[in-house]
Amino acid sequence: MTSRGGRSQGRRGGRPGCRAGSRATSGRWLCRGLAAWGWANVAVAAGAAVQPPLDLDVFEDDDCREAPNSDVLLALMHDLADLLDRALFSTGMPAGREGGSAWADLEAWQAEHLRIMAGLASQVFSRPYCEPGKVAWMAAECLLVLRGGPGGEDDALRCAEALDEDFLTQMTPRGSGFVTRLHLMLRSPWPAFRLLDLLVRLHPESGSTRMGACRRFQNWRQDPDVFDWTWFKPLLSAAVDAATVAPATFELRPEDGPLSRQYRARWLRVHGDLSGMQEAIAFSDDVFEAYREHHYRAGCHLGVISCYILQVLLVHLRDVEGRLHRYVASVAQLINLHAPFPHLVKTDWPIFRLLHLASLLQRTPPVEVWEGAVAEPLALPDAAGKLVAAVGKAVARLPAGEGFVLVTAAWGFLSRFAGDVLRRWSALLGAGGDGAGLVTLLFLALDAEALAECRGARGVHCIDAPKRLGVEGVIAKYLALAEVSRAGCTAMWLDLDIYLAATPVPHIRAALEAPGRPDLLFARHAASESVSPAVV
Repeated sequence: MTSRGGRSQGRRGGRPGCRAGSRATSGRWLCRGLAAWGWANVAVAAGAAVQPPLDLDVFEDDDCREAPNSDVLLALMHDLADLLDRALFSTGMPAGREGGSAWADLEAWQAEHLRIMAGLASQVFSRPYCEPGKVAWMAAECLLVLRGGPGGEDDALRCAEALDEDFLTQMTPRGSGFVTRLHLMLRSPWPAFRLLDLLVRLHPESGSTRMGACRRFQNWRQDPDVFDWTWFKPLLSAAVDAATVAPATFELRPEDGPLSRQYRARWLRVHGDLSGMQEAIAFSDDVFEAYREHHYRAGCHLGVISCYILQVLLVHLRDVEGRLHRYVASVAQLINLHAPFPHLVKTDWPIFRLLHLASLLQRTPPVEVWEGAVAEPLALPDAAGKLVAAVGKAVARLPAGEGFVLVTAAWGFLSRFAGDVLRRWSALLGAGGDGAGLVTLLFLALDAEALAECRGARGVHCIDAPKRLGVEGVIAKYLALAEVSRAGCTAMWLDLDIYLAATPVPHIRAALEAPGRPDLLFARHAASESVSPAVV
């Protein structure tokens, strides 16, 4: 990632108002004695001086989101993918001014927008890194070459070879274990997977057996095997087609309950409502167990890779980030080793559409990063730095003795409740009665409605931190906690939908002073030994 000459150094001067010696932590219904990790390591020890500024280089914009007009280019590239998808799935559209078919709509769109898109791409992608966006744009160029007339098929293959050599193989070096940057494409709002998939689907050659014959009940040596690849492939393709034409399946629905239940309900819709998906995932379980090593022996490289991607979908059920990265790295290595893109283009396996579906199942789907609320303000450049600076400024203004900072945030459908919740918390915590003074409320407003609600509540520090093309909510949470604790305060995170019957401050202080003096406390689920990030 690029560096801006130590951009995190010297960002803030002066001594913060919180007293040194307090710990970074907190929580109700606590996990006691849990070791500190991550942001808790920046807590100020007793009697120590102010800690150095947070190192924010890891939050440098390496996806070209902050480039001028990146949102316009994003919209155009997604429009192109939508039109191509519609053309491939449609048998014809009602007559209209563009000529009466989905392909005519596409031609009209290209005539109006292609030159604009090319000009924006040359500006936005002139920066270093930004691999997901550059892959998406190069895939779009390959698509345009393919549809360019005679010789387009051969030119598109040469384009695919260049894309593979310049980007895909570089993102996952061979022999590097679990080192890959493919997960950046899963998180990115640039439609790289969609455009790669469209190139595969539009290329006229689709019957290549270079990556395995994929026989029925036979492995690579034509010895008996338990897997029927001729049954699995059409089943998988039908399931992926069903997902492609039903994007609402992947939406988070507030009526399903808290976010944790929304994630699970969404996954169950994908698993149960999409025709063939449940059977395909069950098949992938057996393949995954049978071919954890020597994948080539299955005699169907793309079938095995598809099964590994279906396992990525399963990982999303539990949202285990470390495991997700490991599985994605396995997929990336298998593609790099057994299915180079120039050969994959000559098949009709939905590898990249499966990866696109996996990206939609993340806590923050890529499309939500830029399109979820197009009327919302865009985050400013260096969004993470500005967020940390605002938090540091709020903490530095605290009067002596107010060393306990409660942090929360809201966006989306929860924003309209923020004002009422903050007013209640302010009254409750301001009259907490523990001898350390009042609790300071710090609110991260991740959209415009949340900011307006916060400004209507007295006694709250409102931080304007729009998440559109900015810092995701889960990242903003820990950045704020890290900055509060760096300043020597006790930082407590509380999800906005947690009900407080009484002030938790005495319980927190008691837990911090317990034997072992833990630095970090989490909430614990009442029905299990699992920790919950709802209270930190």
